[in-house]
Amino acid sequence: MEKIKKILSFLWYFIILFLFMFLILVFIVESLPKEQANSSFASFMIFGISLILIYISYKIAHDKVYGSSITASKKDYNTKVNKDDIKNFECVKNAINMMVDKCKETKEEEIINNINKCVSSAKQPDKVIKKALYDYIQESLNDGLLDENEECIIASISKNYNIDLKDNSDLYNAKILYSIIVKHEIPNIELRGNVPVILGNNEVILYLKENVSLIKEVTRTKYVGGTDGFSIRIAKGLYYRKGAFKGERVKVSSKEVVDNGMFIISSKNLFFIGESEKKKIPIKSIITSEPFENGITIQKNGNAKPLTFYGIDSWFAHNLIINLPKI
Repeated sequence: MEKIKKILSFLWYFIILFLFMFLILVFIVESLPKEQANSSFASFMIFGISLILIYISYKIAHDKVYGSSITASKKDYNTKVNKDDIKNFECVKNAINMMVDKCKETKEEEIINNINKCVSSAKQPDKVIKKALYDYIQESLNDGLLDENEECIIASISKNYNIDLKDNSDLYNAKILYSIIVKHEIPNIELRGNVPVILGNNEVILYLKENVSLIKEVTRTKYVGGTDGFSIRIAKGLYYRKGAFKGERVKVSSKEVVDNGMFIISSKNLFFIGESEKKKIPIKSIITSEPFENGITIQKNGNAKPLTFYGIDSWFAHNLIINLPKI
């Protein structure tokens, strides 16, 4: 029944589109002089244009009803699966889902063999596997965590089919949060590059972001209601000047960007390394964490003023700050 509905929808779109374009063609022909319209060359051109209109109508109607291709769900994943490989794609997805909750118990060869069977008849097997893997990654990250079984499946497929996932920060972050929130342990990770901070024993870097703005609440004093004074003429060439006064002193607070630098969260501390500002804040001394889009505001214990950091993954940073003290 569903197939019949799609066929009828396709025919409806095709006929409407073709008639619309054909009417435009008739209008153009009617506007031509009779001598040109009746020439053999004009007839040949009309026939050629009609064929083109039929193809365009078919293509638009087909894509409207059936879709031209399946695209990856994440913007960065531009992998597309050809419409001829859709069945192979669904087969690979089913093969992956069969491994859920038992990846470590199943031999890696079994997973790969099942996938190879699915793509044996595919025109573009590499794209089919990539698309299925990317979709699985997105589904796994719906809760923001990556458990050991999900990690096992992703690692097995990416390793055997040479799919590079090193630049996928979502996977990295989800793996860290799973270790901290669920397993209650610091993940064993290695951060690349030079880190300009001295770490303590068993302290590891969990998050690093450059070009982050440090925003502070700055208090300045100004005077309200003051005057520079004024002069009163008493006689010719003689003036009396009434003295100036500053007025009432008022303190005004505002939030300002005071520095830009590197923002780091380790397993024990939060660091900010800027040109003029250098900060090291123990995670356990942070009493509030308020995330917002691309930023976070923290409050230390005591009478310290709030600090705001802008230009970071606020969701990930907030989860690190509130969950690390629980380990």
